[in-house]
Amino acid sequence: MTKLQNTLIAAAGIAALAASAQAACEPEKVAEKYPELAGKPVRVATTPLYAPYSYTDMAKDKMVGSDIEVSEKALECVGLTYEYTKGVWSSLLPTILNGQTDVMVANLYYTPERAEKADFIIYMKAGSAMLVPKGNPKGVQSMDDLCGLKTNGVSGSYSLPILQEQSAKCVANGEKPITITVATETDAALRGLDSGRADFLLDNVGAAAVRIAEDPERYEIAFSATREIFVGNAVLDGNDALLQAYEEGMKEIAANGTLEDIFVKYGLDPNLIVPIEIKR
Repeated sequence: MTKLQNTLIAAAGIAALAASAQAACEPEKVAEKYPELAGKPVRVATTPLYAPYSYTDMAKDKMVGSDIEVSEKALECVGLTYEYTKGVWSSLLPTILNGQTDVMVANLYYTPERAEKADFIIYMKAGSAMLVPKGNPKGVQSMDDLCGLKTNGVSGSYSLPILQEQSAKCVANGEKPITITVATETDAALRGLDSGRADFLLDNVGAAAVRIAEDPERYEIAFSATREIFVGNAVLDGNDALLQAYEEGMKEIAANGTLEDIFVKYGLDPNLIVPIEIKR
């Protein structure tokens, strides 16, 4: 081995050690850094029905999913514990606003309207997928093909206003509107697709991939897209200590590779990860 090779290897080792030192979790310092949070569990509002982001592992009777693991690893990194309050997706954010829980962890999209009452810690972009029955019987290839079709939109989700906007565009172009039935949970919306009451479902790309993996003869993706919509956890406006704890923990697990590992584990594209950021 040449002297230059030895030098390069040594330099790489030093850089790796430096990166590791910079990405070190410090759970033992929780009382010093976050005295108002130490010693009591963070109350996490989530849904057990939203794979691969948050769902119940029936064999182990515990919450799992990419959002769940990101939250757990971030909190553990700064020395905080947690407990779960489960409900349907549309009921979760109100529990933050009325003080029943501390944080919503369930693939929540940032919007300026939501940010009027809640603060966000952002870590990924949204990806959407147009889920259709196997064989794509309506020939859906783009948003413009949705005019005159039937679908279900989940209350409070990013997809509902997109569908409403597209329906208005259909009418403006002299075509039939999209018939949209509002559901409270994605699984309820999916049942509409299964029963034939809906022709398509504007789904989250990760969730759509799970559905196809579980039943490849029932569904397919007509098309997908990455949207300039950001996803993160939400805490009540003014809960700065918890927001900062999440920011510290998430930045550490992003730096040490844990965040990317979680995405890969649950079949999500690591390219959806964005720099950790507080958005108010």
